Amino acid sequence: DARSLPFGPGDSYSFSERGVVYILDNRLYYDDLARGKANWMLELTGSGFRVTAGADFIVVYSDNLVQALDYQGQPRTTYLEFNSQILEARVGQNMFALLRQDAVGNFAISMISSSGEQLTPLDEKLAGNYILDFGYYGGDKLWVMMMNTSTNAPVTTINTYERDDTLTGMISIQDELVTGVYTNANHFYVSGVYNLHMYSSSRREECSLLTFGWQVLDHFDGEGGHSYFLLRGQDAQRGTAGGEGRIITLPESQAAVEIRFPEDCLDAFIQNGKVVMVMPDRVRVLNLDGSLAQSVSLDIPVEAAFEATDSRLVLE
Repeated sequence: DARSLPFGPGDSYSFSERGVVYILDNRLYYDDLARGKANWMLELTGSGFRVTAGADFIVVYSDNLVQALDYQGQPRTTYLEFNSQILEARVGQNMFALLRQDAVGNFAISMISSSGEQLTPLDEKLAGNYILDFGYYGGDKLWVMMMNTSTNAPVTTINTYERDDTLTGMISIQDELVTGVYTNANHFYVSGVYNLHMYSSSRREECSLLTFGWQVLDHFDGEGGHSYFLLRGQDAQRGTAGGEGRIITLPESQAAVEIRFPEDCLDAFIQNGKVVMVMPDRVRVLNLDGSLAQSVSLDIPVEAAFEATDSRLVLE
C-alpha cells in the first residue's frame, strides 16, 4: 500500500500509527493515511513551528511556544510560553516533555500533561551534563541520556523518572560512547561502540554482546527477545551497498543470522518482524532467518528511504 505525500525532507513532519502530521506555509495538516475522511488543516499563530506526534495527541512547538492538540485538531492546551529556547519535544501517553536550553547553555526538561499541567522541571538534576537524548517508555515514564562534561573520560548516564521528577533508576556507562537506547516493558537496551547491553527493570545489567566493528541499523521487539539488525562498520562508512549484515538477539536465544546486502541497496530496516531492503527499483523482504519472503517492484525510482513507524517506510 503506497501513496504520495505533499511534503519534503526540509519540512517538519511526524508519523504515528494514526497517520502523519506536517507543517507547510505556517499551516498544520493531518492525514490519516487511510480513507482521508478525518483529514484537516489548522492555521498556526506564527512561523518557525515544528510538530511531533504521539499515539493519542500532537504537539506543535516553536523556539518559545508549545501547544498540545488532539487528532481532530482541537486544542488540549493553550499556547504555553517559555523564556528559554525549546530544542525538542517528545510525546508520551498522557504527558509530553520539552528539552530547553537557556542563554548560558544550561539544560532543562519540562514535563507537561496533555491538559497543560506543568510538573517540576528537571534542571538542577541535569546541571553539568550535556543532554544527548530523551524519550518516553511504558506510557509516561521518562528516560534521559546525558554525558558529564567535566570528566576526561566519557561517562554516559541514563536516568529514568516516573510521571513526576522522581528518579527510578540510573545506568552509568564509562569509557564507551553510547549510540542508542531501546526499551520495552521489562528491559532497557543500550548500544555502544563496543557492546550491546541489556538491563533489567531495576537497571541491573543482565547480559551484553560484543558488537565492536558493527553499527546498529534497526531493532525489533519480538517474542524471543530484542532483535538487532547490524551492519559492518566499514560498510556503513561507504553506505549499505554490498555490505555485510547480521541479526542478533538479546538475550542470546539463537545464533546470529548473516545477511548480505545487494550492491544497489539504499537502506535496510526491520518492519513487523521482517527485514526490508530498499533498492532504487525494488524492495526485498526477508524473514529474520535470512530467507526471501517477497520481492516488490517499484513504479518510480527511489533515491533514499527512512523508517516512519514500525509498519511504514517513507521513500524519496
